[in-house]
Formats: sequence, C-alpha cells, structure tokens
Amino acid sequence: MENTQNEEKQIVITDEVKGYLLVAAKCCKFIAIVGFVGLGILALFGFFAMLGVPLMQRNNVYAASVLFGLVYIIFAIVYIFPLLYLYRFSVEMKLGVLNNDEGEMTSGFLNLKKLAKFTGILTIVVLGLYALMFIIAVPLMWFKAVPM
Repeated sequence: MENTQNEEKQIVITDEVKGYLLVAAKCCKFIAIVGFVGLGILALFGFFAMLGVPLMQRNNVYAASVLFGLVYIIFAIVYIFPLLYLYRFSVEMKLGVLNNDEGEMTSGFLNLKKLAKFTGILTIVVLGLYALMFIIAVPLMWFKAVPM
C-alpha cells in the first residue's frame, strides 16, 4: 500500500495534446521567422539612420540620428534572444512530438521556459525604466509649469 502512495504520477501525452503541441510549434515557428525578418529590417533601418543622415551635413540632425540608429540596433540585438528561444521551442517540440522523443520535447519546453523567463525579466526592466522616466519627468514638468 505504501509503494502506491510513493509512486510518482506520470503525465500521459494524448494524441489530442500532441496535435495541440504540433499546431503551437508551427505557429511559433512562423512567428519566429517573421520576427527574424523584422529584426533584419529594424537593424537595417538603424544602420541607415546612422549612416544616411551624415550626407545631409547637419550636425544637430547627425547626433540625433546616430542616437536613434543605436537605439534601433540595441532593440534588434535584445530581441534576438526571445526569437531564438521561440524558434528552438518550435523545432524541438515538433521533432519530439513526431518522433515520440521525450528528450526533444523536454528541450523544447526548456526553451519555452527560457522565453518566458527572458520576457519576464525584460518586462521588469522596461517597467523600471518607465518608473525612472516618470520620476524624472514629473519634477521637470512641475518646475517648468511653476512661474518664478
């Protein structure tokens, strides 16, 4: 009787669940590929913003364009990681489901976990930056609005 209580429950993946995982893997692969194309466009736009505006021969425009170009390139670099995790999840999950390979499925779920963790950390960082901008902007707006 004690042995049955100590046994771990095994999760059985039914054919219905496998179908859901295959559809999710296909959709995630499409999203990742479209995201990679978008990243390429974003990086190109950043490079053109940094290199194209110097032809205009305006110093103040040049500084702003370099800054915006760098920001776009930084966004592209940061966004590579979640897209890689999403793509790896889709490929490994599809292989795992089609070949009934538990190791591939586990690796796919590991990449899904990494995607969720990265997205959570990025969300915290962005919310922190928003809070910092709010803390800086409100006093600046207050001092400009109050006549001296």
